[in-house]
Amino acid sequence: MLRADVGRPHRLLPFAIARSRSSAGFAYHTPTAITADSYPGKGLAIIEETSIGGSYRTWRSPSGSFAGGSWSQGPSASSLPGCDKGSGLNLCRALTGHPEISTSTTLLMSYFGPDPAVNHVMVVGVGGW
Repeated sequence: MLRADVGRPHRLLPFAIARSRSSAGFAYHTPTAITADSYPGKGLAIIEETSIGGSYRTWRSPSGSFAGGSWSQGPSASSLPGCDKGSGLNLCRALTGHPEISTSTTLLMSYFGPDPAVNHVMVVGVGGW
């Protein structure tokens, strides 16, 4: 496992970093899923799905190198729209970034939303990118 403070640039792959810090030290986690891609004008990005409830974190490396670049944490959220409607095996999943339709200011991601009223792939735009 890698250990790092959230908010600082990281020189190693960020997806096995400390999720939070308590008085006892670091608390580690294992992501539910990870997608990585190259985003024009932004470098490499990783979208880390941190729970089946739709929480995620994003990471960027402007250098374009997985191992040699500095990684900075980008936008994150504790839930995506509709992910609180799942039950059993029908949960929020398949969170994927789309560099081909993202802009310089908005990261577009798709995911399977388990809301029975919708029950299809959802797309969300994340600002602060």
